[in-house]
Formats: sequence, structure tokens, C-alpha cells
Amino acid sequence: MSHRGMRSKAHGIKQSGQRSQQTLTLPRLRRTARFQRRLRTGQSLVIFALSFTVLLGLAGLTIDVARAYDLYARMQRAAEAGALAGVMYMPNYYNAVRPGDVDSAVSRASKEVVKNGFGSVLAPNAPACVNGAEVSICPVAGKSYDLVVTVRETLNLVLLSGLGVQPITLTVSGQAEYLPPIQIGGRSNAFGDAVECYDNPNNPDPTQTYSCNPGNAANLQPFLATINGPSELKENGDPYVYCEEGPAYTNTPDSATLYTAYNGDVTNHPQYTDSITNHCGQPNTGVQPGNPDQQPNGYTGEATKNTAHPSAYNYLITVPSGVGNATIWVYNPSFIPDGGSLLFGGGTFDRFNSGGTLDLTYFKGPGGNGIKLVLDVASGGIADAPPFYFTTTYSLYSVGALYDRGGDSLVGSQSYPPYDALPLDLTAHGCSLSNQVYDPYWNGSSTANLYNLPFTPASGNGCFPLTKGSTATPGSPYEKNAPNPCWQAWCPLPIGIGIAPGQYRLAIETTGLASQTAFYSSDSTSGYGSHSYALKVCPATSVSPIGCPSGATAGNPGLQIAAWNNADMVFSSSGLSQNPPNPNNPSTTCAATASPGVPYSCLDLGCIQTAYAGRTVNVSVFDPGDGSSGSIYTGVVEANVGSGNVTYPFLSPSYLTTIDGDSVVQAENGNQGYNAFNGLWLTARITLPPGYTGNCQSGASGTGWWQLIYAGNGFVAHDQLAVSFSLTGSPVHLVPVG
Repeated sequence: MSHRGMRSKAHGIKQSGQRSQQTLTLPRLRRTARFQRRLRTGQSLVIFALSFTVLLGLAGLTIDVARAYDLYARMQRAAEAGALAGVMYMPNYYNAVRPGDVDSAVSRASKEVVKNGFGSVLAPNAPACVNGAEVSICPVAGKSYDLVVTVRETLNLVLLSGLGVQPITLTVSGQAEYLPPIQIGGRSNAFGDAVECYDNPNNPDPTQTYSCNPGNAANLQPFLATINGPSELKENGDPYVYCEEGPAYTNTPDSATLYTAYNGDVTNHPQYTDSITNHCGQPNTGVQPGNPDQQPNGYTGEATKNTAHPSAYNYLITVPSGVGNATIWVYNPSFIPDGGSLLFGGGTFDRFNSGGTLDLTYFKGPGGNGIKLVLDVASGGIADAPPFYFTTTYSLYSVGALYDRGGDSLVGSQSYPPYDALPLDLTAHGCSLSNQVYDPYWNGSSTANLYNLPFTPASGNGCFPLTKGSTATPGSPYEKNAPNPCWQAWCPLPIGIGIAPGQYRLAIETTGLASQTAFYSSDSTSGYGSHSYALKVCPATSVSPIGCPSGATAGNPGLQIAAWNNADMVFSSSGLSQNPPNPNNPSTTCAATASPGVPYSCLDLGCIQTAYAGRTVNVSVFDPGDGSSGSIYTGVVEANVGSGNVTYPFLSPSYLTTIDGDSVVQAENGNQGYNAFNGLWLTARITLPPGYTGNCQSGASGTGWWQLIYAGNGFVAHDQLAVSFSLTGSPVHLVPVG
């Protein structure tokens, strides 16, 4: 076989092979195409399936997550609403019904949560702090004024469940706190400490005391509670009287310039130039300014509610469980001015404030129909007519809620009529100076007196037996429904004997005597002078308030009484001194060093509790600096040297100075003889750091007390002033959970 042939054959075979391959490939290609088409169809199904899953997931995220967010938001609102509603019952009524109410924190919070669509209403004593429950209502450890509400709900998913996602559980919590009323004035179970003295002044113990008079160096504190008659000038130390004769809010202290008040008194306080009647009673926007200093709505008593002058000084009394029942004691509940001179003052507890002019027209009311003093220059004048006097009424209420007066329930109300113990008046009426008082209302509206002629001197009419410390009924037929008078002595308040555990509001108010003759007239807004008293709450088993225990233990604050919203006090001291600071003695704890370099004394204004940490509190003091005979400096300071910062935002720095490291202002100018804050509010702003603490305990371990320091080379004898605390922001608010 030739080589050529071989090539041809081989070539032929190749060609033949090629033809054969082509013949076999076309069907395979057709089959492959169909397969590929089927393959592409399968891939599309897979892709579609995968895409559907993604779309389902996206839809699920859109719908189910939106449902979850909506549910979460509703749960959050429910939890926060429940916490805000229930926290007002803390800490004493977490799962116990508050007296005068139907709810506890548990039941009140659950009601609000149910309103928002979750859970069920719980009984007041239900075990509500249950981990894992649909609604859990719990106290907060270390924060007794907080409440946390937790809502748990399971959400069944609609679309995501198709992807195997299980139902989800949402948990939401809301925490609220309320800031309790600032404890004004009183430490522990007393308010007005000047009538009780330490057995050992060097080692003070409030349970080791004896009865004493103001001005004693061993007084627990040198102050008494005070309230003025409705017709008294506001600048005499009580801002809540009926009328305001001059502006009480200004950035410029008073100077030595003299003015004449509407009633004829001489003063260094600027006066209004329009009619005084525009500045009396409650303010009426757009009609008349009235007296802008009025008690908040609801804080009045039975004697003045729904009148032209609804006004009362209020005290919060707390009787905790575990202490037993309690009794409220009052020192000197009856207004009975005595001693000294009417014209020039006098009387340790009850007195008429002296005027600055001998024509004595300053006992005239805003309508001009008051009474002019029958003057005996040698002795200072006679005041034996009803327009001078006022009745003092004590009303006790069981408190339903600290910030809601609508829930207060009247326990009882008791009025003490006034009596006259001024020596001149007693002599004029033929009364004994040692054991009798005169009833200025003894003959009704036409009572016989030196202002209502004819008058028969020394007739003995209207004289009734009563001595200091006595509780004997004087026998006046016009006061036969009144309680036994109690004059400069401790007496249990008839409506406050054996009160059960709970919280109470004691309202004290003054009302003038109604009278009408040709010579004078008077009504409920009449009455002059200042009435001083003290309060104490003791175990019902105590036979005397002197040294009675508060019942405080490590886990129980014991019996407590403190002024509510504001207080009026009289600082009564024999003088300033340079005592070294003693942590057990409140009268010395405003000093930082062994001596601030000048004589001083400290007066408790109130205690700001730990719950106020990080907050700003304004402390306003009305009319400080009277009663001194030298240059007196005063300011708001923290006892035992604390961490709060004090500024005076409405005074320029030129009015300030520093004593013992504290910023103070000059309240009395001894060189020129005037009071810089006569009839004015002095406001101090306290900025509290986050780490601030205030346990409000008495004794050396007590923290959080804020005081007014008096310092200078003057002599402070009788300075009447008012104090008010106000918070920047709401006292009830939500806080971060935890």
C-alpha cells in the first residue's frame, strides 16, 4: 500500500468520522437545548422560591416589625402611665390601702395599665411584683419614692412565622418618682422648739429635755411657729395676710427712705400709690392684683374656705405603721396677748406689733373703718375691742394623696377664741392681773369697752379666771362651745387625740371677730397682732410632749411633723454668740469653723431629701432682719457643711459679702437703722449636685438640713419671718429605669 493511499484512507476516515459526528451531534444538541430549557425553568423556580422567601422576609420585616413597634410603643405608654399613677402612693401605701382612699400603688397603677389595654385590675394588696407576669408593679430598692411598672406581651408573627420565626416576647418598663414635700422647719416630731430645752446643752438629746421659755441658752432651737391676724401689715412678717401694702418682689432692697402705710404706720418699705383695696385678697387677673402671696388651692381650713381670704398655714403629720396611734399637742393654742406695751410691742408669745407714729392710726383696715387706739402714752394704749382680736382655728384632715387635696377627709375642726391679758385692759375692766383675762367679745357685737361709750370702768364685766399654764374654762357664755383655753402651756389638740397611722394635714388659720357699733365695725378679715405657738406629735401613750419619743428606728422614720409649702416663724433669742459648731445642736450647725469670726445663730428652714439630688431648689425668706440693734447679716447655708451651691439670683453682687465661707446679705443696717428686706422676699437658689444626700434625721447623723444664719454684732430679739421652698420642674416625673 502506497503512502499516498494511506493518507487518502486516513483522510477518508477522518472525513467519514466527521460526517458521523455531525450526524450524531444535532439530536444531542436538540436534546441539550430542551434540557437547558428545562434547566432554566428549574432554575427560575428555585430563583422564584428564593426570591419569594426574601420577599416574604421583607414583608414580614415590614409588617411584623411594624406590629412589634406599635405594640412596644403602646406597652411603653401603659407602663409609664401606670408608674406615674401609682408612684404617688409610695412608700407607705405600696400594697396597702391609703386612708380615705380605695387604692394602693398596686391597684392604682394596674388600673392605668388596664386603661391602656394590658393586664387586669389588681387588688390593693395583691402580690404585684411577680417576675415574668404580664404586668409587674414593683418598688425600687434604695429609692423609696420610686415605682417601676413592667409590661410583658407575646406577639404572634403573621408573615415571619412562615419562615419558622417563633413568637416574640416584648418586655417594657417605666419608672416614675415623686419628690416628697420638703420638710420645712421641724426636725423629727416637733415644730417650734423654743419651749423645750436640753437637759445637757453640751450633749443635746431631744428625748432628754424639760419645759422652758424662749431665750434660754439650752433651747432645742430658738424659734416658734407664728401666724398674724388678717388685718396686720404684711411687712410685719406674715406674707399671707389679707392685704399687701407695698410690692414684696423686687431686686432692690429697701433703703432708709421713709413712707407712710395706708393705715398711718411709718415704714422704710415702698408703698403702692393706688387704693389699698386693689391689693387685698386673692389676685383676679385683669381686675385687681390683690395680694400675690396666697396659699395654693386646696390648702385652707374650715374657717376660711370659700371666703374672701382663704388662708391657712399647713403641716404634714406622718404617723407610720409600727409606731401605734399618736396625739397632736399644741403649745399656746389660744391667742392671748399679754405684758409689755401695746404701742411699743411686748409679749413673748402673743403680741400687737408696734407702730411708728403716736397718732396710732395704724389699727385701721383697708376700707378705712378700722379702730383707733385709745392712747395712754405712759403705758402704751388700750386694746379691748373686738376689731383687734382674732380666733385661731385648727382643722385636721386625713390625706388621700400628697399632691391632690381633693382626697383630703376632714377629721375635725376646733376654734379657740381670743382673750385679752394686757395689764392696762385688765385694770380698766376691774380684772385681776394675776389670774384673770378679759373677753373682748363678752357682750356680743355691742361689747362694752373703751371704744364703745358709755363705758363703766372697773366694772368687772367680761373678766374670767385663767392663769398661764391653766386649761380651766373661763366661763364666758359667749365661748361656751369652745374648748378649754390653753395659755402658754402644752395641751392635746382635741381633734388630734389618738389618731391612727396615716398622713394628715393640719391647717391653722385666723379669722377676725364680727362686730358692729357706731364707733367701729369688724369682720373675718379684721384682727391684728401675732400669735406664736408650737406643735408636737407624740405616741398616744405619752402623758406629756416634753421629751416624747418619735419612735424612729433604722427602718422607720418615726413620727414626723413639718410645715407644708411654707411656714411663718418667729426667731426669739437672747442674742448671738460664738459657740463652736456642735453636730447635735441645730442652733450651731450653720457654722463651718469653730467660730465664723462674729457672733451668730442658726435657724432651721427645712430639709431637702436625697430624692432632690441634681435638682435646683429656690428658698425664699420673707422679711428677715427685724428685731436687731446692729448690723445683721443673713443667708441660706447648709448645716454641717454640705455640697450644695447657694446663689442669690435677684441681687447684684454689691449686696453680698462672705462670712465663714458663706455668701450672705446685710439685712439690718445698724448705722442707719433700717431693715433692707422689710416686706420683701429674699430668694436663695440652691443647686444640688447628683451625689447630694439628705436623710433629714435629727442629731449628729442628720444631713440635708438648710438653715438661715444670723451673724453680726447686733442683738436679735424677735424677728418674725416666713419661708417657702419651690422646685424648678415637676415634682412627679419619669426617670431612667434602674
